[in-house]
Amino acid sequence: MIKFIYVASPILHKRHYLLFSNDIKNICQKYNIQILLTFLPTRNLLRKLSISLSELSNYQNIVFIDTLEHKNLILLLKKTDCLLFLSEQESLGLPILEAVMNEIPVIAPNLSYATELLGSGYPYLFESADIKNTRKSLIKIIKKFIYDFNSNQVKSHNKLNFKSIDDLVDLMFSKFKNNS
Repeated sequence: MIKFIYVASPILHKRHYLLFSNDIKNICQKYNIQILLTFLPTRNLLRKLSISLSELSNYQNIVFIDTLEHKNLILLLKKTDCLLFLSEQESLGLPILEAVMNEIPVIAPNLSYATELLGSGYPYLFESADIKNTRKSLIKIIKKFIYDFNSNQVKSHNKLNFKSIDDLVDLMFSKFKNNS
């Protein structure tokens, strides 16, 4: 089984709706993918996703887990094969940063917050223009990841110059000092 995790809260701009489609359900079943979501499904969120509580059982490959303490979240992240990060807006994608620091590959949209951390040539970025094309691009990238995973070619592509959050803060402040 290939395990993905999406570390997110149940906020609409996180684009959970991308996961609740027949295309994603079929790819999860075909390739034995489990997607862990780090929140519980609220009625309000399900209404926004246009899914009833009874329809949720159709998505057996999607598992909701309750909010975790940070240390337990990192332990869970280390046990997964890939971080899914679908958000259409972020100031800093902390889960991406944590995944990279733990050498976990990331599937993310080709948006500035992701490319700043992963680089513009990162192999698992999907295009994020409109919902139809975004879902198609996401499926294409998931299939690329599965191919790479099954052929032992997945790399975390950690090109960052730090190994801890403290190193990142030092790096950011050193750049800030040099620019002032």
